[in-house]
Amino acid sequence: MSKRILFLTERMAMGFGVAVVIENLAEELAGRGHCVDVGCIHWNHNKGRNFQVHVLSAQAASVHKLASDLRSEYVIAHTSPFFELLPQLSGAYERWVWEHGDPTPELFPFDGTERRRIAENKHINVYPNVDRVIAISEFIKEDIGWSDADIVYNGCDHLRPAKPSSPGNKKLRVGTLMRLGEGEAFYKGNQLFLDLIQYCRLRSNDLEFYLMGRGSKEDAEPFEDLGVIAYTNATDQERAQYLADLDIFVSLSLWEGFNLPLVEAMVSGAFAIAFDTGAQPEVTPGVVSSLTEMAGLILSLDNNRPVLHARSEAARKYVSEKYRWSVSVDSMLKLIG
Repeated sequence: MSKRILFLTERMAMGFGVAVVIENLAEELAGRGHCVDVGCIHWNHNKGRNFQVHVLSAQAASVHKLASDLRSEYVIAHTSPFFELLPQLSGAYERWVWEHGDPTPELFPFDGTERRRIAENKHINVYPNVDRVIAISEFIKEDIGWSDADIVYNGCDHLRPAKPSSPGNKKLRVGTLMRLGEGEAFYKGNQLFLDLIQYCRLRSNDLEFYLMGRGSKEDAEPFEDLGVIAYTNATDQERAQYLADLDIFVSLSLWEGFNLPLVEAMVSGAFAIAFDTGAQPEVTPGVVSSLTEMAGLILSLDNNRPVLHARSEAARKYVSEKYRWSVSVDSMLKLIG
C-alpha cells in the first residue's frame, strides 16, 4: 500500500551528505509507488525526479500545515531544527527522528557548549516524545545513547563507477573529500591531511595528492602550496569522476556517523583508509590508529600494486553488497509495517 512521507531537513544543497541520503531514499521510495515530499529551510539543489521540494520556515505550525496539506502519514526529520519541532506536532501522522549524529562537542572548542546542550536536549526532550528514532549506524545508536533506536544504513549505489580518466598514470593517486575553511575543518582533519602529505613526501616521490572540497579557492591554497591538485565546489559528475580516478582514498576525519564519501570511494574502485574512530570501522576494512600507520600503509601499497588492486576490489564488492538504497528502503518499510 502506498505511503505518504514527508522528509524534513535544514538544507537541500550540493555537498551535504544528508541531502544525498534524502534524495536517494526519496527516489527509491517514489520508484516503489510511495508519495514523497521534502521540506527544507534552504534549497540550492537539483530538483528531484520523483519528489517535490517545499521551502518552509522552522516553525511547528508551518510543518504541521505542510504535512496536513500533503496528507502525510509519516513526518521524518533528518536534522535540527526540525528534530526539536517534532514533539510539538500533533496530527494524523507518525513523527520520526532520522539521526545522522553530531560530532563530539569537544572537537569544537568555540561552540562545544552549545553543541552539548543541543545533544542533551534531544536525549531529554526529543527522542522520548516521538514515535520512532532511526540511527544510520551501530555507532550512532550507541553514541546518542538511545537503545530503542532502529538502524537503517545508507546506500552507495547512487554513484555509478566511472572509468578512470588516466589509467596509465604510474604515480599512486591519493585523495580525499573534505570541507575547507573554518568551522568543521578541525574534526574533518584538514591539518592532518597536510601532515600526511609532508610525511609521505619525505619518503617517496611516487605519490600524487588530490583534494576535493566545498569552500573557497583561498581555503585550498595551503594544500596547493604543497603541490596538491585541489578542486572546489565540484558538480556531482565531477565528484564521481574524481573518485574513479583515485587509487587510494583517505579520510582524516576524527568523527563520522557513517562516512558516505568513504563508501562512495570504495564503490568507485579506490581502496579507502580511515582512522578507527566513529562508524568508520563499520564501513571500511582499511582502518588505522595513527597518522604514521596510515602513511605506512599507503607507502606499502604503493610498493605492492597487486595487493592494492586486490584490496580495492574486495572493498568495492563489500560495500556494493552491503550498502544499497534498496536495502535502506526495505529496512525503512519493515518499520512502517
